[in-house]
Amino acid sequence: MDKDFYNRSSATQLGWEPSWFGEKDFDERLVRAIKKWQKANGITADGLCGPSTFRRIWTERQADIDEYKPKDLKYSNYLVYNGKFVPIKWDKVVLWSEKAGLSAKSGNYYDYSGKSDRKIRLFINHWDVCLNSRSCNDVLNKRGISVHFLIDNDGTIYQTMDMQHGAWHAGSGAINKASVGVEISNAFYTKHQNWYVKMVMESAQ
Repeated sequence: MDKDFYNRSSATQLGWEPSWFGEKDFDERLVRAIKKWQKANGITADGLCGPSTFRRIWTERQADIDEYKPKDLKYSNYLVYNGKFVPIKWDKVVLWSEKAGLSAKSGNYYDYSGKSDRKIRLFINHWDVCLNSRSCNDVLNKRGISVHFLIDNDGTIYQTMDMQHGAWHAGSGAINKASVGVEISNAFYTKHQNWYVKMVMESAQ
């Protein structure tokens, strides 16, 4: 078997990169690196990153995803989609495993760990009716639901899980599986906005 060809095909299908194993190219060095990683993790060391090896390394990376943030790309912050970092032009992004991060509770979303890229077709935002993103995340976890992103009052974006997973936020399983869910910090119902603004202005005087 041509192991270089296999790994290249596997990477195209599953979405991993040689850098996940500390290498740059699909070559014999990568095969050796995969073997070393497999051996250290109790997996048959054949140098091939098939589905089982991919699922293991994907899960390992997710636990401390911020440790794998790229250091040499143009932008300073990233969103994560199926273990891959997507650069964005915003300097206030906090991932779920970072010290100040917020995370969705395990079991409160569709877990698509180690599978091909989820097909995302919809972007759905919600007004959270909470004082801040941290309190919103607590409410979501207690209610057994989830979103991918929480946008706080100061513009900070908290990513609570990899976009590969299907968050439970839209009521319909079909919609959840095909969408990204976002909670925007907003302490009042939009229909009461005029009253809220009036109260804020009066309290500021």
